[in-house]
Amino acid sequence: MQKYQRNLALVYPLTVAIGSAVHTTIQVPYTIFANRRNPLNTVFAKRGWFWTGTTLFLFLLLSSTDRKRAPIIRWALATLYWVIFAQWAFGHSVFDRVLTMSGTCSIEEHGHPAICRKNGGEWLGFDVSGHCFLLIHMSLFIFEELQILIAPSASTSTTSSQQKPTPDAVDYSTDTSVSSTDGATLPSIPVTPSTTPLTTLRSRLPHPTSTAILSSILIFLLMLWYCMLIATSLYFHSWQEKVTGTVAGMAYWVVMYVMVWPKWFPGMAPGLPKGKEIYGGSGIGGGKKRAAAMRGVKRQ
Repeated sequence: MQKYQRNLALVYPLTVAIGSAVHTTIQVPYTIFANRRNPLNTVFAKRGWFWTGTTLFLFLLLSSTDRKRAPIIRWALATLYWVIFAQWAFGHSVFDRVLTMSGTCSIEEHGHPAICRKNGGEWLGFDVSGHCFLLIHMSLFIFEELQILIAPSASTSTTSSQQKPTPDAVDYSTDTSVSSTDGATLPSIPVTPSTTPLTTLRSRLPHPTSTAILSSILIFLLMLWYCMLIATSLYFHSWQEKVTGTVAGMAYWVVMYVMVWPKWFPGMAPGLPKGKEIYGGSGIGGGKKRAAAMRGVKRQ
């Protein structure tokens, strides 16, 4: 687990824990966030996957270079996880099944939450916090996919490590000739143009302007989802329901981004530190590729 992942593993559970403790112990002052019908909730949070999923899909398409299949697979799996838990799992979603099996209606002979509420009743059951689940799942998904802007991908690292300066890339315009003590002129020393992280980033992104716009939207969504998570922790659900939603929201991230991708399928990781994947990384087949590459070096 990398440092930023350890921080994420602390920030989101602590946010929910502190908000739940405040909600349980004191009367939180009423604000617009206490109203379920506030615009931020109805327009953004309840349609959160539309905003996050659409923006991330475009971002992944435009920012990926030669590995377009891996980002789409990651996006599809994250979407499928959300669908199964919150929308549909061969019928009712996982959360709906938990709510149905754990509760009863205040009106007799209404055995389903939707029918119960439609007839004016109240369903009394374990209602897992869908907001905690969705907001955390989306935020962690965004955090990981934005790593491509910070850490180059495996293929980019390999390409950049193998590239050598070509005559066209060398700047001969600067006169760096030096005169010796006996008056003879020494040959000019070619100077390669300097590069900055920004120019390097632009050079390896196929659509830098579009990527910058989409990444800005994603950062805005990150901040908005965190604010909505604080509001949910302060005003809604019991602490048990929020803890369950938090665990469900973090489970996919822990399994896939912390364990599976980097350890067993490094080619699927969104962005790994430079140099980690030059010879295939530490995942399946990484040792063999590294050993073969080293044998090739010895032969030369």
